[in-house]
Amino acid sequence: MNQLSAGIELDSLAVAAGDHLTGRVILGGSAPGPLAALALELLWRTSGLSKTEEKIVVSQTLPSSGAQGIAFQLKVPAAGPISYAGKTFSITWCVRVASATPAEKIFTVVPALRKPELT
Repeated sequence: MNQLSAGIELDSLAVAAGDHLTGRVILGGSAPGPLAALALELLWRTSGLSKTEEKIVVSQTLPSSGAQGIAFQLKVPAAGPISYAGKTFSITWCVRVASATPAEKIFTVVPALRKPELT
């Protein structure tokens, strides 16, 4: 019996804080019955010398349309945090989809560029 699997394709691997992360969830395999809705989560996690923590900032239900590729758009909070990789800790962003075989894709959040004020 073949089971449903999911993968994630992102339009960009770097997104500015406050901008939208866009991409597609790619479904493979087959489900034994009707396709249930999938949960898509935008989250960041810390890891390092202290305990690992995770915070889901956006959760979205994807339609169970049966399509092979389901487009999504998620807004990264303007307050961040931005991605960071240091010696004692790191902050990693990812988008995750729950299915029989869960998938996640890591991406980088960079500071937003400020537009100069015209005087």
